[in-house]
Amino acid sequence: MGVRRYFADEGISGTSVLHREHFLEMIEKCKAGEIDLIITKQVSRFARNVLDSLNYIYMLRRLDPPVGVYFEAEKLNTLDKSSDMIITVLSLVAQSESEQKSNSLKWSFKRRRAQGLGVYPNWALLGYKGRAWEIDEDEADVVRTIYSLYLEGYSSPQIADFLTKSGIPTVKGLSSWSSGSVLGILRNEKYCGDALCQKTVTIDFFTHKSVKNNGLETQYFIEGHHDPIIEKSDWLTAQQIRKERRYTKNRSRRGKPRYIVKGPLAGFLIVNPDWATEYIESLFQTLSTQAEPTVSPLLEDDENFTISKE
Repeated sequence: MGVRRYFADEGISGTSVLHREHFLEMIEKCKAGEIDLIITKQVSRFARNVLDSLNYIYMLRRLDPPVGVYFEAEKLNTLDKSSDMIITVLSLVAQSESEQKSNSLKWSFKRRRAQGLGVYPNWALLGYKGRAWEIDEDEADVVRTIYSLYLEGYSSPQIADFLTKSGIPTVKGLSSWSSGSVLGILRNEKYCGDALCQKTVTIDFFTHKSVKNNGLETQYFIEGHHDPIIEKSDWLTAQQIRKERRYTKNRSRRGKPRYIVKGPLAGFLIVNPDWATEYIESLFQTLSTQAEPTVSPLLEDDENFTISKE
């Protein structure tokens, strides 16, 4: 028997198999009967999640023919059932070590941020390259174009359409831009040289699920953190424009009074709690003078509405 292929997920956390493409490919080949033995350096390299580790070990053992996993450092073969207890304990140790390392890294990052020290970009950021926040002039020109068009009065959908038709790829290499991608660049304070740290918080160690940091953890703002692509005054102007457009858009949603026309709440009037009290009072006064209300369908996409009786 010889080694047929190496499988490695470099740079991918072992706490979950969800994003370990080569690991999952290896498992599929085992199911297809193409592999009869997996050789790995040690238990912690197979999986750092004890549930994943044991589930896959037992699943491979149940295949016909069964597939074993041999751990070189511990000299254990999963086809030998007498090794189950040792493998379980070692899997627990690997999981605990991984969690401790994760917590240590989090503490280190928090300390650096609290001291105002440099932070590294943890995702591709259009206009910058490398961990030293070096400006990529070709990409930076795209960022400057986006801000320039926005300050001139163009909307984010119009800018996205322009970039797409101009054949300019996104930071991920996609040929099509979205309004959300443009707004993401316009909102990002890093383009004016500042850094707001810990915008999101990881709430699950195993799945690495993160949520918006709405007071869950302390945020740190570092002004003048790196070289800017956009002048601070232009960035602030863009934020003011966004705020004004959002306010105008919300006001335009008032439109005509809308009633629920079906179901147990038929005849109820939809009232937005963001409307001013004076507007609601004038609305009801106007409605009271109408012989019969004009009925409009309920818009299912509207959010944050309360319902009050006509």
